[in-house]
Amino acid sequence: MGTPAVHAGSYAGRLRVLDAGCGCGGQLLELAHLAEARHSPALLRGLTAEQIQHRCAVKLQPRVISFPGGCKNEVADADLIDLLIYQGFPLEDITLADVDFVKEGQLFDLILCSWTLFHLCDPLGTLLQLRQFLDREGVMLVNGAYLHFELPSPPQNPEPMDLFRRFCEELRSYGVETCVTGGPIRWLQGEGEDGDYVGGYEISMQWLGNEKRVSEIERRVFEICGFSSQAVLDKVWCLASGPQYCVSSYELRL
Repeated sequence: MGTPAVHAGSYAGRLRVLDAGCGCGGQLLELAHLAEARHSPALLRGLTAEQIQHRCAVKLQPRVISFPGGCKNEVADADLIDLLIYQGFPLEDITLADVDFVKEGQLFDLILCSWTLFHLCDPLGTLLQLRQFLDREGVMLVNGAYLHFELPSPPQNPEPMDLFRRFCEELRSYGVETCVTGGPIRWLQGEGEDGDYVGGYEISMQWLGNEKRVSEIERRVFEICGFSSQAVLDKVWCLASGPQYCVSSYELRL
């Protein structure tokens, strides 16, 4: 995947935000209200796999475009706020999508991806795609990712976090600082059928160095971490967009 060319164009001077997995667009609407109140020009883009136009706020409905087939000309540009949401959008193939910010090589100051990655079969691949749209001084905020690791010939009942730690240790020499805390997720049964999941691992990563160094890290990630298309979870639940939680694994070559 090549990095999109920077194209500031008419968006120069605007706050540029991409919400990947925006749901009904609530966060984007709040950002739009804040930008309007401060008279601050903003470019806001939302991506969602669901069909949300009939469920989102009335103010947002004219700004929702169906993918594929929709086009930017269906809505009028706002002088201050340029806001569009693409519904039915394939997050696994962002860099190949025929939408305005991809075609223009638009970079963003802020990329949000909240409780989205666990719906995707290849969350790491999606993260690497999203980073291509992040400005050099930009910030990407992400949560809700489940990464499943396996070895070609794993020992009996391997601990997934042991494999992940090996993955992190291998990348440390490439400038990736990692921190892993916590423990396995457990289900606590409440009264009747009530209950909740508790625990879980908290994993943070920081990529250090210049853009060339980041490219070296990405190359090494693909060398030692191959994506597997074989589903490893049998739990499937549905949203309007179809089956979710169909997560595959990454095969480590260490």
